[in-house]
Amino acid sequence: MHRILIADDDMIVRMYLRDVIRWESYGFTVVGTARDGEEALEMVHREQPDVLLTDISMPRMNGIELIHQLREEEYDGVINVLSCHDDFELVKSAMQQGADDYLLKNYLSDTTMEEILDRLREQIQARNCKSDQRDEIKKLARKGIDVIRRELLESILRGELTPETREQRLKQAKLHGAYRKLAAVMLQPSEADWEQRNELLALCTQRLESEAADILMLHENTMVLLIDLGDTPSMAQCMETIRRLEQMLGRLAEQYLNLELSMAASAVCEGENAIADALRQANETLQNRFYGAGQWQYGPESRMTQEIPAPAERFRAELVEMLRDGKEDRIRNRYAEALDAMREARVYAGTVLSWLRQCDHIAGIRRTENQYSAMTRFTDYLGCAEEYIVHSRTSRLHAVPQNISATMRTAVTFLQEHFHEPIGLNDIARQAGLSPAYFSTLFKQEMGMGFSEYLLSLRLERVCAGLRTTEQTIKQISEEAGFADYSYFCRIFKKNLGLSPAAYRKKTEN
Repeated sequence: MHRILIADDDMIVRMYLRDVIRWESYGFTVVGTARDGEEALEMVHREQPDVLLTDISMPRMNGIELIHQLREEEYDGVINVLSCHDDFELVKSAMQQGADDYLLKNYLSDTTMEEILDRLREQIQARNCKSDQRDEIKKLARKGIDVIRRELLESILRGELTPETREQRLKQAKLHGAYRKLAAVMLQPSEADWEQRNELLALCTQRLESEAADILMLHENTMVLLIDLGDTPSMAQCMETIRRLEQMLGRLAEQYLNLELSMAASAVCEGENAIADALRQANETLQNRFYGAGQWQYGPESRMTQEIPAPAERFRAELVEMLRDGKEDRIRNRYAEALDAMREARVYAGTVLSWLRQCDHIAGIRRTENQYSAMTRFTDYLGCAEEYIVHSRTSRLHAVPQNISATMRTAVTFLQEHFHEPIGLNDIARQAGLSPAYFSTLFKQEMGMGFSEYLLSLRLERVCAGLRTTEQTIKQISEEAGFADYSYFCRIFKKNLGLSPAAYRKKTEN
């Protein structure tokens, strides 16, 4: 039901319009009647009618003032003026203020209402269409052109747009090309902060003003260059245009911002889904960025795989045995072979991450989801073997062998409780009632590692736990673990774990 409000100072007219005409049979309902303009204004605010039928000559606020006020407030309903033959100038003024039409009072009758209300329905539909367009324009203005363009790219990548919707969204995004034949290049600057990315986008946009191309921000650190090749006849010329624009943007990033750009270009795409195809190809090719900065062209040489290579499968299969036996060099070598094989095969980042999750589970390593999410570069995986080794040492440190002598068990228990103190071989040998030389030989025989190695492992374990779980300074943590010389501690930590204490803390942050 369309909602109608009637405003007229003549009670007979109000009653006739409200009670005599069979509104409901035509799909309308009267939501109220008003005696003057002020009362009508209040009722419009309250009832929000689809149609206002208003007289012009009314007390307190006349119809022209009422129409002016409502249109100033952006009232989107249909306004029709109720008029007589002799007030044409007033009708003209009402139309100028925003009335949609006028109705002659002496023409209103039950026999003419079908024609009148059909016209009202058309006016309501037209008004609603204009209102929707105006709302869309306001929404787009609030978003800003950068957001509109980013949402357009994301929608195309997700395959959400019909050809008609895509054309409309391209116009809204104010892009230069028709993009029925194009190439897409995805660009990522290395080590760029928010300000540098914005500066780079502005520089590239300015430089591309004379080109049949647009550059848009897709994600926080990813830009997309769309190159319209509709007027470029040969494939050789198309490829030359792509290379020329890549080189131009690469020089801009290097000369003005000292940034290195990784760039992944699609093939030249044509047809109804050209933009979607080009974006998907460029996005797929950009996955090579996982292994380091570079430039790639979509094709067989840039393709990546989800297949885990044999050395990586072997590492996963042998990890339990290597950890149990404490074969640290073998763990390091097998892990390095696994990473080399995955880099050579260009395994997808997600597949590498899935493989690491399985290895972590086998090794008993627990990482948070934030830590896994932060592993966005191949280099983030390089130190994981050392984490397995440290974890393995820790497990063996606290798992005292069952067959050791009572003397050695007492010594090991003492070490585990006092390792953070300034303790040496002579101190622990005296505690066990043995000579230092004999104690050292016996310790290695029964524990499977030397006394100094065992003591160092206990202290490094305490440091790693402190770096992961406290906000103390690295120096404080090292001193509390028993390292008196901070320089020595930093060297020995990096030698054993493959990275500095600060890098370890950053890597294991939540």
